Formats: sequence, structure tokens, C-alpha cells
Amino acid sequence: MRRALEREAIRIISERWSEEVAAALKAHVAEEDEARKTGDLRISVRLAERFHILLAELTENEILLGYMTQLVSRCSLILAIYGRPHSSDCAVCEHGDILTALEKGDPEAAVRLMDDHVGSLEARALNQDAGEGPSLVDILSRHAGEIGLDTPANKRKLHS
Repeated sequence: MRRALEREAIRIISERWSEEVAAALKAHVAEEDEARKTGDLRISVRLAERFHILLAELTENEILLGYMTQLVSRCSLILAIYGRPHSSDCAVCEHGDILTALEKGDPEAAVRLMDDHVGSLEARALNQDAGEGPSLVDILSRHAGEIGLDTPANKRKLHS
């Protein structure tokens, strides 16, 4: 689903390409590069996520933006729990390459680069041993009591 939405965002952006779109993406990639240089991994990860949301915003398609926001948030949660460490060098380079392809008017190359980029995100999540670290159920169930959802019926649902 994410690959399909990322491809659609690239397609729409390539059709709507303008100086304003280019400037927004360039500014964002420059901000990512600055965070990489300072070594602040927390900000770097947040900016890497934000790049994908920005692409969706620049399409001016509210439905696409809604789905991308949800998917990026969910993927980020999965990567935070199960994924290998984030490489800000790779993200900045890959985002920059996608931007360059768009600037050159080559949406097919931009789509290929995005597919590779999303593939590397997927690999970071899938190559981690699922047995390491807490499960998502364990993490979320800690908070269930705080909002009154820790009933026996809900516990059965979480573990099924």
C-alpha cells in the first residue's frame, strides 16, 4: 500500500512541478542534511518521516495525505520497535536522489528510487529478529489500564 501511495505522490508532484514545490523539497532535504551533520538521530528520524508526509502534502490531495500520514506513522512505530538502526546518511542521500530525479523531469527514475528507498525501510523492519525487544501488545497493554481498556475481554482480543 505504501509503495502504491508513494508512487502516486511522485506522479502527481511531477505533473505539478513548480519552483515552489522544488523549493519546499530542497529546503527539507537541506534540513535533513543539517540534522545528519549534527548527529541528532531523533531529529533525523523525524525529518526522514516528514519527507514522505511533505511529498503527500505537495500533491494537494487530502485523501492521499491522510493515508500517507497514517502509513508513515505506523511504519515509523514498527521500525522504532523492531527495526535496525536508522541511517540518516542513507535517508538524506536517497531523498536527495529522488529530488534530483524530479528536478530533471524524470518521474520514472523518481519512482524507481522511491521503490528502492521504501524497500530499504522494509528490509530494516523485516531483518530484525522478532523475538528481540518488547512486543507491540506488551507496549500498548501497559497503557490500556490508564484509559480503562484492560478488561479480560480486551486482553483476550489483544493476544489473539
